[in-house]
Amino acid sequence: MPYWKIDSYADTFTYNNYLGSANGDLTAEQESNGTLMLGDQTAASTAGKLQFLSSGHGTSDCEIDPYGGSATVDSGALAVNCAAVTVTGTTYLGGVAGNESLAVLPGQTGGDYATLTGLASGVGVSLHASSTMAASNLFLAAKGSGAVVLQGNGVSSLVAQAASGSDVNYLQVSANVTGAAPILSVQGADANIALQLTPKGNLPVTVIGGLQSSGAKFTTSGCSISATVGGPVAGRYTSGTTGSCAAVITFGGAVGVTATNGWTCWANDETNIADKQTVTASTTTTVTITGTTVSGDVIDFGCMGY
Repeated sequence: MPYWKIDSYADTFTYNNYLGSANGDLTAEQESNGTLMLGDQTAASTAGKLQFLSSGHGTSDCEIDPYGGSATVDSGALAVNCAAVTVTGTTYLGGVAGNESLAVLPGQTGGDYATLTGLASGVGVSLHASSTMAASNLFLAAKGSGAVVLQGNGVSSLVAQAASGSDVNYLQVSANVTGAAPILSVQGADANIALQLTPKGNLPVTVIGGLQSSGAKFTTSGCSISATVGGPVAGRYTSGTTGSCAAVITFGGAVGVTATNGWTCWANDETNIADKQTVTASTTTTVTITGTTVSGDVIDFGCMGY
């Protein structure tokens, strides 16, 4: 049967499980300054630590150092040196519940989880989603109407915020392959969503490198137009009429591009500069360009909604 043994010569106090070996014994050794070993009592111990050992190991499988590796007894540090530590239930770090710096809640059985990894000096720290699946999202969420703030060099670089809990439209940033530009797109529950860029104060939105109208091409009617090239709200067409005619431009073609109040445009006859082209009508989705052309003249135009 199991028994307790006091060895005054070795200065040890041992609980023996009577399995025919020291495996699983609980030994307190005064000679190693209060080390408490669980397991193989013959293994080498380190002063002041709680060690967990398995059979035949000369060193501990896992140890807890109340001094955190410091020679100062009152340092208040705690070091846990294990291959892996499993803590079930909600875990509070940095303080008791209500005063904690971080609370780790139990995850879903077999579900995804977050991994925090320290990288090489000067490289940084990696926080990423881990999963048995090929892809997994990483959610960073503020509470209520609070914001998620990304900082660099101690100052805010990007602030993400939802003004209310009913917001459904949002921005999405997507990387792209070599030779293709990254994509900033609008996503959400609505079928059609504008992209609003709002400067602060009375200064304009500045675009470096120019703007390009791309996407579903405009469509036309009138002036016997024979060819078109361009994007949704800018491009050129070839008139098939000699004399005065009116060309109706539908922005975005069948897809459609809508301006709340209408469009302001410019238009030029690139073949015969003297033939003036004028915007004579505008709706939320179309504009009418009227002028004198010779069959084969190329008309350039560009529009901006307002």
